[in-house]
Amino acid sequence: MSDAEDFGKTAADLLPPGTFWEGFRDPAGRGRQLLNAKGDTIAARRAADKDLLRETYPPSTTKMIGDWEDVCGLPDACTFGDLTLQERRIQVAARLTARGGQSITYFQALATALGYPVKIRRCRPFICGSRKSRCGRDQISYLRNAWVVTVTEKRITRFRCGASRCGEALVTVRRAYDLECELRRRGPAHADLTVLYQD
Repeated sequence: MSDAEDFGKTAADLLPPGTFWEGFRDPAGRGRQLLNAKGDTIAARRAADKDLLRETYPPSTTKMIGDWEDVCGLPDACTFGDLTLQERRIQVAARLTARGGQSITYFQALATALGYPVKIRRCRPFICGSRKSRCGRDQISYLRNAWVVTVTEKRITRFRCGASRCGEALVTVRRAYDLECELRRRGPAHADLTVLYQD
């Protein structure tokens, strides 16, 4: 039974008693057809409302992805290649949730939002008397403001029903070019950024 027929049955059950309303109560009657037609309109409105709710949430949007990208200023210089719908959603969500910051934790969260697991370490020169400077530790004496970002895995986007569009590849594997661009754009001005790929 469709939503329209459900509405028609519910509306017919709410009618007052009397022989005048028998055509509305009879499932094959003309009055019931009128109620079902009204139900079609209500069912279409309800479906449109559900679609609107889904479209207002960036990780589930399909029709309004272009509008969300306009709000976020995407695509921009950090957008590389022909992105899938899922990747476009990831970019929008990452842009909307970015709060800003200069800490390692912030940049790890940014990488995670873009779909890349990373390890970030800040290089420190060897300083005599410092508890963090000990013989045998990995110290780079000439790089005081160097950050090393190690991307541990490539971003793999698999085709998913309901989240992908027809014509997209079953699996998309990306290097972290967009992450490199975002890190260079948002990173500390004094930092020398090096991006390494583990595999």
